[in-house]
Amino acid sequence: MVSTLTPSLVGTGDSAVVPVELSGLHLVHAEISAVTAAMRKNARWSLANLGEHSSQTYSSYNARSTGSNAAPDNDLFSDPVTHSPNSQLRGLDSVLEFTKGQRLPVLEGPLLAGFSRLKARISLLDDVSNLEPMHLLTPFLDVIKSGDTTGPITGTALSSVEKFIKYKVIVESIVEDPNHPSLPHAMSVLTHTVSNCKFEATDAASDEVVLTKILRLIRVTVSSEAGRRTLDDKAICEMVETAFGMCFQGRVSEILRRTSEHTLVVLTEALFVRVSEILKASDFQTRSSGTKVADAVGTNDKPSENYGNPPIGSKTNGVSEEGVETDGPLISISDKSTGLQGSQEPEVIVVGSGQDENNSVLGIKLDGDSFVAEGSEEELNQSSPLTPADDIKKDERKIQSETGSVETPAAIITSPRIFLPFGLPAALELMRVLVTLMDPRNRNHTDTSHRVIALTLLNVVVEVGGRSLGKWIGWGLDVEAKRTEHGGLISDEEKMALAAKELVVSELLKYLFQLLQNMSITYNSPPSSNNMTVLSLTLRLLTTLFQTSRYYLKYQLEYFLDWMMAKVDTGVVSWDVNDPIEGSAVDDSGFNPRERPSSAASITSSRMSIVTIQQNVAGRNVLVPEAREMILETILQCCRMPGFFTELWVNFDGDSNCQGNLYEELVRFFSKHAFPDATSGGPVTLVSHQILAVDGLLVLLRQIMERKAVTQDTSLFSEPSPEELLGVKLRKRLLAEGAERFNKSPKEGIRFLQEQKLLPTPADPQSIANFLKTTPGVNKKLIGEYIAKRGNEDILKTFIKLYNFKGKRLDEGLRLLLESFRLPGEAQLIERVVENFAEGYYQAMEDTHDHHIADQSSAFVLAFSIILLNTDQHNPQVRRRMTPEDFQKNNRGCNNGKDFDAEYLKAIYDAIKHNEIVMPEEHEGDLGFNYTWRELMKRSETASPLMISPKGVFSKDMFAAVCDPTVAAISYAFDSAEDSLTLQKAVVGYQRCAAIANLYRMTDVLDNIIISLSKTTGLLKDHRKFPLESKVNESTGLPGKVTVDQWSVEFGRNYKSQVAAVLMFNLASEYGNSLRNGWKNVVSILGNLFLHSLLPKSILNSDNFIRRNVPIPRLKSAEVSSPPKKESSQGSGLFFSLTQLLSLGSTDEEEQPPTAEELEAEKLATACIASCRIEELFLDTRFLEEASLKHFASVLVEACETMPKLAKQSSQTAIFSGAEENFSEKSKLLTVESSAQIERKTGKYSVAAAFYLEMIVNVTFHNRDRLKVVWPAVFELISGILGSEPEHPTLMERSVVGLLRLLIRMVHKEDMFPQVVESLDILSSMSEQALTHVAEQLLAGFLQLIKTDPNLIIRYSKWNSVKRLLNTSSLHPEASRFGLEVVFILVNEGPSSPVNADNFGDCVELLLGFANSAGVFFLNSANVASSPEIPRSAGVTTKPAPKITPAVQAACERGMRALDKVFSLTARIPGLISNASIGRERGWFEFWLPLLSGLAHQCYNPVKELRQHSLTLLQRTLLSPEVESTVFTPKRNSSGSFDGLTSSTLETGVDCFENVLFPLLEELLKPEIRRLDANGMDETRVRVVALLCKIFLQYLGRLVRYKDLSALWIRVLDYIHRYVTAGGSEFVTEGVLESLKNILLVMSTQKVFQPKVDKDQDGPVVSQNLWEITWEQVNKFYPGLQDELFPSLPQTKE
Repeated sequence: MVSTLTPSLVGTGDSAVVPVELSGLHLVHAEISAVTAAMRKNARWSLANLGEHSSQTYSSYNARSTGSNAAPDNDLFSDPVTHSPNSQLRGLDSVLEFTKGQRLPVLEGPLLAGFSRLKARISLLDDVSNLEPMHLLTPFLDVIKSGDTTGPITGTALSSVEKFIKYKVIVESIVEDPNHPSLPHAMSVLTHTVSNCKFEATDAASDEVVLTKILRLIRVTVSSEAGRRTLDDKAICEMVETAFGMCFQGRVSEILRRTSEHTLVVLTEALFVRVSEILKASDFQTRSSGTKVADAVGTNDKPSENYGNPPIGSKTNGVSEEGVETDGPLISISDKSTGLQGSQEPEVIVVGSGQDENNSVLGIKLDGDSFVAEGSEEELNQSSPLTPADDIKKDERKIQSETGSVETPAAIITSPRIFLPFGLPAALELMRVLVTLMDPRNRNHTDTSHRVIALTLLNVVVEVGGRSLGKWIGWGLDVEAKRTEHGGLISDEEKMALAAKELVVSELLKYLFQLLQNMSITYNSPPSSNNMTVLSLTLRLLTTLFQTSRYYLKYQLEYFLDWMMAKVDTGVVSWDVNDPIEGSAVDDSGFNPRERPSSAASITSSRMSIVTIQQNVAGRNVLVPEAREMILETILQCCRMPGFFTELWVNFDGDSNCQGNLYEELVRFFSKHAFPDATSGGPVTLVSHQILAVDGLLVLLRQIMERKAVTQDTSLFSEPSPEELLGVKLRKRLLAEGAERFNKSPKEGIRFLQEQKLLPTPADPQSIANFLKTTPGVNKKLIGEYIAKRGNEDILKTFIKLYNFKGKRLDEGLRLLLESFRLPGEAQLIERVVENFAEGYYQAMEDTHDHHIADQSSAFVLAFSIILLNTDQHNPQVRRRMTPEDFQKNNRGCNNGKDFDAEYLKAIYDAIKHNEIVMPEEHEGDLGFNYTWRELMKRSETASPLMISPKGVFSKDMFAAVCDPTVAAISYAFDSAEDSLTLQKAVVGYQRCAAIANLYRMTDVLDNIIISLSKTTGLLKDHRKFPLESKVNESTGLPGKVTVDQWSVEFGRNYKSQVAAVLMFNLASEYGNSLRNGWKNVVSILGNLFLHSLLPKSILNSDNFIRRNVPIPRLKSAEVSSPPKKESSQGSGLFFSLTQLLSLGSTDEEEQPPTAEELEAEKLATACIASCRIEELFLDTRFLEEASLKHFASVLVEACETMPKLAKQSSQTAIFSGAEENFSEKSKLLTVESSAQIERKTGKYSVAAAFYLEMIVNVTFHNRDRLKVVWPAVFELISGILGSEPEHPTLMERSVVGLLRLLIRMVHKEDMFPQVVESLDILSSMSEQALTHVAEQLLAGFLQLIKTDPNLIIRYSKWNSVKRLLNTSSLHPEASRFGLEVVFILVNEGPSSPVNADNFGDCVELLLGFANSAGVFFLNSANVASSPEIPRSAGVTTKPAPKITPAVQAACERGMRALDKVFSLTARIPGLISNASIGRERGWFEFWLPLLSGLAHQCYNPVKELRQHSLTLLQRTLLSPEVESTVFTPKRNSSGSFDGLTSSTLETGVDCFENVLFPLLEELLKPEIRRLDANGMDETRVRVVALLCKIFLQYLGRLVRYKDLSALWIRVLDYIHRYVTAGGSEFVTEGVLESLKNILLVMSTQKVFQPKVDKDQDGPVVSQNLWEITWEQVNKFYPGLQDELFPSLPQTKE
């Protein structure tokens, strides 16, 4: 039962001080009245019986009732108050003298007389502060200690005393002198009286009320100010003993028992609060400056004389106040039914035994023995700290021994006694009693309830003063070291410190561990409720003790943790983190412990109820669930100590003296218990147990994170460096491996140790012996066989010399040796071992005074005899045991011819009989425990203290040692979580592991975390059917049929998968720097989310150069090369037909409308992905280091090209998550390429290639300042896509857009210009078919690129590449508009324009190409080639007028703009010619001819508007001053005037007809040209002829000087003739003839037809006779024209 008093039992009466507003004197009067009133109710003190008794009767009664300790007579005049300086009775000296020695008879009993005297005293006082404490308390204490009073009377008196303390009446009575010498004595008498209270019994309930008041008064006293200042150790011990007596009494009620337990708790708290105050003081000697008081029988004998009590330290030799020896229990509660027959005396309840404190049942004593450690009485020169007489005697003996005479120092004789408040002595004595109650061998206290109370109080001790107790232990260790090193006397405080150390370290911990060792808490031996209480309190006590005092308890902590882990593992088959997966064995039940659970679902489904587990494992040595949970919680509580795991790492794993690696063992313990066990009939571990294990791992991770910033410079200890510690761990691991090899083959083991430099080469006997003795894990049986083997005699001798046999009996030495190995089985080998032992033992004993063994031979014989005796006494097959006499007889005359000492042999016999010589490690119970404890204490003697919270930077190595099992356990906890709290814990564990791995750049750990989470999400699973990219019906524009994606629905239904997804993306975003292979899984999930349209719109959509928020396309099914269909191997029978019919019916189910639950699940999936903040994942790549960024980019490229090969977890993690060959179906879908994955591959690129491409482009954008880092991967991907065949136009288009977007960002970076050029080369080298697919986006992006850097074309040397792109764009309906803008920028009039003599013609050609493309678009829209011809008049056929579409209209507009831009170039030609410094002829051919011929070419464009506009521009150009100035005008000479016309100048001008106008006229005469637009083309013919005539007339003044003018004129007339006779409409004929008439009239007016001679610089030129030539040609097609135009002139002869 738990001994904790409930608040209802405590009430408010425990308050030490209660403020009151009542005067002290009034309160004292009131309490006197209360007690006397209670007494008057009793017939003995009734006023009615007052006159019936004589004074003699009262006197005899008083003498009988009070004995020798009766109160003084009621003599007011003899009271000291009367003689005080402030007395109100001064002047009555004569009266006082007269009454001296004369007293009248007492009319009332002494108890009432005491109150009368107190009232008389206070009547003489003005204030209670003038009243002595003893005077105030005496009458009340008389009532309390009197056995004549009843329970109510005693209870009233107890309440009054309680009020005096709570209301501070006692303190006020000495307010003028807080250190009043009478106060300690008064409090001592008070506690002694209360502890020995007597009263007449009435009924059990009323009596227990009084006992409860006693306990409450004790609590109030010890908690009050007066109690804290004036109670000594004896008073505390008396109160403790009183409370113990009530608690251990068997006939008290549960309420009283609980009250007494609470009182003990209060006393213990008060005592150890004082201990903490004392031990926290810097100087312990400050306690000697306490209040100096006279001895109780000395200086202040007045109060003592009046009261008649013995002094504080007096002894009564076990005699009670009545003079009767008492040897009963502490509390004697009489039962009326069993009282003395015929006795008329009332039954009396006695609290306390009335014995001396040294004779109590509990043994609470204050003599020197209580402070002395076991076996050290003489060395510690025992003395009592509270008996100065003993100190004086001790000093006298010391002086006598030094001087030879007894001289008492004056200082010792005359020194007054020093009062010391309670402190260390009482605390030590209480601890001794409590530790005694814990001793399993203590037969006096075998009741479990006693141990429960002791454990409760010990927990209070450690909780209140644990750290001070640790200091006390440390002080004791210092004292022990000092005494060992220097010897000499030690002080009382040092004795107590040494005793405290022995109590805690040697006794308490041993008893506690023994209790745990012997406790029944398994299914084989089920525990009782009391056992569970003891287990709980014991574990709590140990945990608290180690938390506060582990500095000096290093190996005890190791034992405690090892025991708990071993206890939890007992009988349980769990996963071993170091076990390989192969080679698993099957137990008898058919259960294979190596078969790891494949998934959380399978494990969860295999869980059993507790009842089922109990039935399956009944009778087995497996912990019950309650005990398992309790121990796990205790381990977890230990782990919660700040820096606990670091302490384990440094103090145990890094200590070569510690056998194992406690830190790693503990973490692996937690890791494997986070999984369900594989116990046959189980699992026996419950979910709550697994959660506790996970909590332990979380504590580990938290401590590692908290210590990540700690530097080693702040260390308070001499800590090893991380490198040194790893070296120690390596050495321990190699030694363990060497021991394992030695067990298989000693030679192999020694050779391995030599190779590892752990043994010298060659190995000497000393090193091998040390290895065998000190290395754990070496087979004990093998040791015996090895050292006893022939040839290893030196090793055997050296091995035996390692043991210290001095001071040990022969059997003790033999036992010591045989505890370390097992004797071999052969007699010869045994003889060799015993012979060498006898030699070593005899040599060790030669220097001692032990002469029991005469020589080495005698030792050999006796040792053999002891071995035989051991077999005889403990072999169950031996029927007749050897007696001591037989043993002596067998060894008669074997001691060098003499007999061994009989007592010596008897001691050996008894030791062997009661304690078999065995290997303790092979035995359980007390034998094994005692050996383990001895070894532990032996190691502790030389161990360094535990380093508390080391400050070194060990976190990285700590995490690296256990990261794999930790991550695996957390992963399983996440997978198997059945409640939100466990899931949240797993999330925290994942986050902490990731943070630590990122801090120390453990990429493998972080990869495992991401991989584990990615598998948990289920988003890696492929699905054959993807959702529609658009839910809008393209034909109607209305919303289509509502459908759901089953892949998304499945994800939306799984909450755990959603949490895993959110966590995975957050970790990847935050710790991407340390992520490597895990990116593959993240990217693969992103691809799946894209394919199933679950990503946010901002990611699913992207901007291009034309539109915003364009959905990123999947590769279309037409682009996907579907896998070849396998021919069915099934037959065509009836069964196959039925199968086909059933499969047809299944399609109807798929087309069923979605349910509300499916729609909701799909919404949840979308909301979850939105919470993943995937946008930030790419945005945070800005903070990735270059190596991480490059790796991430390469993963995206790999994902784009093919389906990424998913990363796998490390082999260590796979042990827990299920071996790779044992993955569940879900895991197989994640790692094995299914047919769905085959369908997702589209040749070289995946379905989501466009998405991956967009993502890598975005990553590059976000890292624009580090383009060189990402660019190689991006360019490699894009160049591969653009350089391949256009299998995937959408992918190619996205590649072009992405590349140009990047080029726009890069074009201003000079260091990236080579990459820009390389990218433009890739774009320009694309095939014509590819350009057709990407032309629109390509030109739109190229336009932005040119706008960003107009000088790019100047810097880019490959003009032909640009020209090819622009020419291609002109023929593209959508791309031409952007291409035209690019050309406009190229031919701009600014200084950055790249137009020059070399590319002027190309620029004109580019511009005119857009006009040509308009005609092409026009013809394509009309489909001229396939349209039926419509008959017209005169047998002429024509085509119907095509319908002008918006696209054609736009193309026409672009053509018009292009023509205008061409015309605008005419203004720049003179400047270009001038800048190029070229001649007229070259200027004509480089600039004018391309422009004019291009315009002339557009004059027969199928589009009428373009023809007309071109013709207009051609006319304007030919008539422009620029043409006239650069073509028909001579150059200026040096004087600034023009030179005369030359033949070369005229020839250049005539070339305008030859290469521009005449080819135009020729083309218009072609029938196919006219068929393009029959009606419109006739008009064009007329206009072209008119233009010809106009140009001829414009330059006729210069042409008359041309020598071949007649030939030129004949060609003009010939074209007019051909146009008139070409056929067509009458409009053409009339228009052409009108132009002819006009030109003839003008020529006639200018007198061109008249020959004349002109002076020229080259000589006279005679004009040709054009008149005759003209009419000769005109008359051919218009004979009457001459008469019509020139009727007055003579007709030309034909």
